[in-house]
Amino acid sequence: SPTTTTNPSNTPTASSKTEELTVPADSTEGVEFLNKEGKYVKVNFTTSGTWVAIPKNISDPQIPDSAKGPLSAKGATDFRSNDQMPCPRFPMGALVVTGNGCKASGDVGSFDLKPGETVYFKMNDTYYRDNDGSIQVHLSISE
Repeated sequence: SPTTTTNPSNTPTASSKTEELTVPADSTEGVEFLNKEGKYVKVNFTTSGTWVAIPKNISDPQIPDSAKGPLSAKGATDFRSNDQMPCPRFPMGALVVTGNGCKASGDVGSFDLKPGETVYFKMNDTYYRDNDGSIQVHLSISE
């Protein structure tokens, strides 16, 4: 049967850009990302790697063993964060995207940005000096 081609040049119908960020676990400010497009964009992200929020040798009975040592960008999902963290409703040690509030968290997600809007990718934590490692964040930016 014949096929109808509606996009004969095979060009993408919406432009999409990719970008890679390395987010260090010990960065209190986080890694900045600015929407340089003159329009609203949707940012999808995936992550890879691990980082440490609480070293294995910390002997606080209030901290579960699962929260110590290497964590993915999901963070310590069974360890409640507190009000001093950048994004209190997300797990301790999770990757969070902050700007005008907390826009996203975890190992996969998406958020919208206005033209010229800036966000920061960082670990959800209160004490950064003992943190180690980094998470690679893979961004796909589209209209």
